[in-house]
Amino acid sequence: HGFCFVTISYSVITYMNDNIPKELRATGQTMNNLCSKIGSRVVGGIAFGVLSDRCGLERMFLLIAALSFIGGLVFWLWYRAIRRGEAGGAAIIR
Repeated sequence: HGFCFVTISYSVITYMNDNIPKELRATGQTMNNLCSKIGSRVVGGIAFGVLSDRCGLERMFLLIAALSFIGGLVFWLWYRAIRRGEAGGAAIIR
């Protein structure tokens, strides 16, 4: 978790510093923290608490594993499509 957290935090902060006007950087970092840290913990805590009550812990963890695998697969396919579009000179929506 530590390596992923540091890598993602560094990447997001670097992206924001390169793409957000100087006067809005603090607001951008605040919104990032609000969405990624507070929002995900509150929504995830409630959702997975309800899910574990209804399905049990074992099924909940299997479902989370399946969703994580599907999410990783979708991200990988999306990333490949973007890379192919850049190589072919196609316009890419960012």
